[in-house]
Amino acid sequence: MTENVQKKITWYHNLNKIAVKGNIVFAGSTFVQNFPIQELERNFCVEQNVYNRGISGLTIADFKESLSACIFDLEPSKIFLNIGEEDVNTVTFNEVMFVTEYLQIIKEIKKELPLARIYVIGLLPTVNGYKKINKALQHSVCGCGCEFIDFENVLLDSNSCLKKCYKSDCSAISPSAYVAILRDLKMFFRNRMMGFGDVWNMVENWS
Repeated sequence: MTENVQKKITWYHNLNKIAVKGNIVFAGSTFVQNFPIQELERNFCVEQNVYNRGISGLTIADFKESLSACIFDLEPSKIFLNIGEEDVNTVTFNEVMFVTEYLQIIKEIKKELPLARIYVIGLLPTVNGYKKINKALQHSVCGCGCEFIDFENVLLDSNSCLKKCYKSDCSAISPSAYVAILRDLKMFFRNRMMGFGDVWNMVENWS
């Protein structure tokens, strides 16, 4: 585990002391840490608090050791996971082992937080070999009661390339891409049926 990851875990442990339990948490690596959730949630009328507990450079092995700081301390009702982009880029990456470790993490979360709903966000199209890994991941996590979310249709154009408006020189995807992703995610945040007012607000945000 790197020094950066260790410092971030300590920071989150301290931050969690003032957080409101029972809300929504995003946990994972670089994609999650870069997600400007707090800025975007205000524009999308999200009813619950959404906490970002992403750690840049986090591997799935490190994630196992950070579950308390990133998830358990908050006792969330909904958990969105995205991990793997760092692992895929290592020379020792093994798809079967990766999926197995992912399932072990989910099992541990379910044991600690049996009432929480778990959503697994697939690897972004910017990650090498994402299609094959996501297919294996989707098959496995759906079999253990989780929901798999894929943003391929949101981010890619008709040529299966990242849309030009979503490219960025500073990170894997642009802020506009995160907005598009949050639009898709908002439906999973709800604890009630959508009314006419909700639909109207979504239309207003899309325009």
